Amino acid sequence: MKISGHIPQVSQLLGKQKQMPGQSVTSVTQTAATDKVEISSQAGKVRDLVAKTINLPEEGGSRVEALRGQIAGGEYKMDSEELAEKMLSALL
Repeated sequence: MKISGHIPQVSQLLGKQKQMPGQSVTSVTQTAATDKVEISSQAGKVRDLVAKTINLPEEGGSRVEALRGQIAGGEYKMDSEELAEKMLSALL
């Protein structure tokens, strides 16, 4: 879609605020001031769990480093049948 030559009209429309007869801008502002947001208890629990997990130490760090060393040195051996079995059991 191409818009050309209509930008001033669009700006004018966006700049105007529609008011209902008998309604003032002040009443709109007062209504907006009473808006509030409520978070469900489940969302609060998720927020708390995320905060707790951020501060947890990384588990298995030494094992990961050992595996990286084995892979880099060409010493890492993997049982392909065992891996395939684990992958299939995870799907079922």
